[in-house]
Amino acid sequence: MDDDIPFFPSLGRYNPIGCKRGAGGCACPPGCPGRKVAMSNPSMTKFIGSDDGPSTKDLAMAASSVFFSFLVTLYCTMIFYEHVAEKNFGHFAYVGYISMLLHTAGAISKMKIGGTEDIFSDLRILTDYATQVLVIPSLTTELWMKKEVAPFEVAVLPVSLGCLAFIFFIAMEYKRRDITDLVVLLNLIFMVLANLNGEGALLFSLGAYIIFASAYVCTKRHCGDNVKLDDIFNAAVSTVLLITLIDFEPASFTPAPINWLLGEG
Repeated sequence: MDDDIPFFPSLGRYNPIGCKRGAGGCACPPGCPGRKVAMSNPSMTKFIGSDDGPSTKDLAMAASSVFFSFLVTLYCTMIFYEHVAEKNFGHFAYVGYISMLLHTAGAISKMKIGGTEDIFSDLRILTDYATQVLVIPSLTTELWMKKEVAPFEVAVLPVSLGCLAFIFFIAMEYKRRDITDLVVLLNLIFMVLANLNGEGALLFSLGAYIIFASAYVCTKRHCGDNVKLDDIFNAAVSTVLLITLIDFEPASFTPAPINWLLGEG
């Protein structure tokens, strides 16, 4: 099935676009669809089989994207912890924040030199999928509970669906794009319902979800594993976290370290 994307390439089975790894790139027969994709995409070909290190320009762009995503996500996590959750860890939103923090922190391992073995590729694949199916659902559940859109038993539905998709991914070792699509689409619908039925409009979050869905379609839906597109998606997700933070209505947008420097904390 074309939407089934094999999991864990570095374990010697398959790479993310469905081709057997080989020293010269795709090792599948010439008729393999994955080979056609790999050969038509230079960046993907280099990812699959080349030992050439990234260029200085690519490294600089990747580093900028990774640090932007990490710092924005860290900022959002700190503001939520201090001024929304009031230093209470019992909130579903942390699932999304921590998933994105782990992914952006692990993304620096992509910037390896030459033919150094990439020992973090499997972990990065896990956290990458977590950003697709856990970040938005956890925020949806948190916003539903904050705006009293539905009782707790119903509000946990979005994050439960995301967790089921993630567990299926681990257990079956496949990325089922139809399941991922369903999670993204349902959460977009859930946010529309929140704007219709909640105690207050969540227009910022609705706009952020549209950004997330667009980024997912453009960079993840049919693009295999492309480092540059991954960086774009990560930047988009961290931007989504920043925008949705507005609807959480934090008491302040200044994190504690800044307050300490200003002598206010």
